[in-house]
This record gives sequence, structure tokens and C-alpha cells, in this order.
Amino acid sequence: MVREMIKTVTVFSVSDSMGKTEAVTVISDSMKKTANSVEELEVFKKAHKITVEIYEITKAFPQDEKFALVSQMRRAAYSIPSNLMEGGHRLNKKEYRQFAGIAKGSVGELKYFLLLSKDLGYISEKKFFILRESAEEVSKMLGGLVKSLTDTGAIQ
Repeated sequence: MVREMIKTVTVFSVSDSMGKTEAVTVISDSMKKTANSVEELEVFKKAHKITVEIYEITKAFPQDEKFALVSQMRRAAYSIPSNLMEGGHRLNKKEYRQFAGIAKGSVGELKYFLLLSKDLGYISEKKFFILRESAEEVSKMLGGLVKSLTDTGAIQ
């Protein structure tokens, strides 16, 4: 069976520093879709889902990790969608790109906390690989978003 994927997804309109509004295009391995808000972006939905999962799994962590690893993991996780949301509400593409970059950095931080949690025995190897794969997917999607918001990227 041959499956054809559409690589370009129109995301939503963004105003540049001159007040000109234009559509932003994100490169993705999903079907073509137009989103009118940050919450409609697949990358936002996936980041939010990871955040909820992190909150759930960290409930079972040792009590002495509550203000250490649990707090750091949760902060890194919710930083991803919250930076997307903040960036999407900024005034121009440059600011949005900056916040998308910060979100991508938070994914990297979360990936390390997942590794540490696995090595400390707080999460199973299976759960680690599932969450790490989800985080890697979000990271790649954020890379596409950043590229699309770059003047030399997909949008001129």
C-alpha cells in the first residue's frame, strides 16, 4: 500500500513588524489543514498531551522528588505549549519564532528529565521510549514551525 503525505500545512495569519498580515506555513508530515489559533496546531495538541502525561506519571514519583525532579519535569513540559501560546499572541513573526525556539529548548530539557527518571527507576523503559518518541516528534514539528517563521524559510 502506498501512502502519500502532504508536507505543507497552512497554520494561521501573522502580522509582521510593518503590520502586514500573511499566512504562515509549517512543514509537517500530516494532512493539509488550516488552523485559526495556536490551540488548533497539531504541535500544540501534542505538546499539551505530553504535559498531561508528565503530570500523571510524576504523581507516582517519590515524595522527596516533589520539589526537585517532579517540579522540573512539569515545568519543562508545560513550558512547551505555554511558549507556543505566548508566541502566537505576540505582534510579529520574529517574536513568535523566538518563543517557538524556547519551546524547542524545553523539549530538550524534558528529554533529559525522562532519561534521568528512567535511570532512577521512576518510569519504565517502555514509558520512557514512548514519551521520548513523542517529545522528539514535537521537537521536529517545532523545528518546522521555526523554519516557517524565518524570513529565509518557507514564507517570504
